[in-house]
Amino acid sequence: MSTLYLIRHGQASYTSSEPPLSELGNQQAHALGRWAAERGFGLDAVYQGPRLRQIDTARHYLTSLREGRGQLPPQPITQLDDFDEYHAQAILQACTPRLVQPGGEFDNLFASDSSEDRTAQRRRFNRFFDRAIELWLGGELHEEKVEPFLDFAARVARGVHEVMRRSGRGKRVAVFTSAGCISAALRLALGLDDATTLRMASVVLNTSITEFRFRSERDLTLVGFNAVPHLQDPAQIT
Repeated sequence: MSTLYLIRHGQASYTSSEPPLSELGNQQAHALGRWAAERGFGLDAVYQGPRLRQIDTARHYLTSLREGRGQLPPQPITQLDDFDEYHAQAILQACTPRLVQPGGEFDNLFASDSSEDRTAQRRRFNRFFDRAIELWLGGELHEEKVEPFLDFAARVARGVHEVMRRSGRGKRVAVFTSAGCISAALRLALGLDDATTLRMASVVLNTSITEFRFRSERDLTLVGFNAVPHLQDPAQIT
C-alpha cells in the first residue's frame, strides 16, 4: 500500500492575480520542512501545481528539510498542471455583471468610496463569493475563461490518478496544491456531492496535510484530513 499526501500552500498575500506567499505563509512552509526533518519524514516523490504559491511552498519546504539534514526525495520536484486551483477570479468576473445590479444587495460592493466599514464589506463580499460559487456549481456560467466545476473535479481526479500510476508499491508521495484540489480529491475518495466538496475547501488550513492510502489507481482511501502538527503557535494556523 502507498501513501499520498496532499499539502495546501502557505498563506498567500493576495496582492495580485498571481499572489506570492505572505511572510506568514513563508514561515508556515519552512515550519513544515523543519518538522519533517526532525521526524525523519521521507518522501519518494514530490509534485507541485503550477501556481506561484504552490511552487514557493514546495521550495521552502525542501529548503528547510535540507537545512535540517532531512531525507530529501531522490528526484527533483515534478510539476503537474492538473493540481492548479480553480480560477476564482474568472468566476467572480463572470458573475459580477449578473450580481452587482443598481439597488441590489451587492450594489457598490467594489466601490472604493463605500461608506461601509471593512468588516461589513468583508461579510458582504463573502456572501457575493458564495453566490458566485453557487452559480458555478449549478453550471450557469458559460464564459470561455471559466472552467466548469465538473471539468475542474475531473482534472484533479486525473492528476491524482496520474500520481498514483507513477508511484510504486509502498511509496510515499506528496503534492503541494490548493484547497479546492484537496476537496476535489476528497470528493474522489468519499463520493461527496458537489456542494459539500466546496464547503470542505473552505476549512482547509494553510500547509495542512491530508493523507490518503492506495493500492491501485482506482483505490483511494482517506486516512487523515487537515493536519498541522508542524504549527505549534496558534497564531500560525490560518
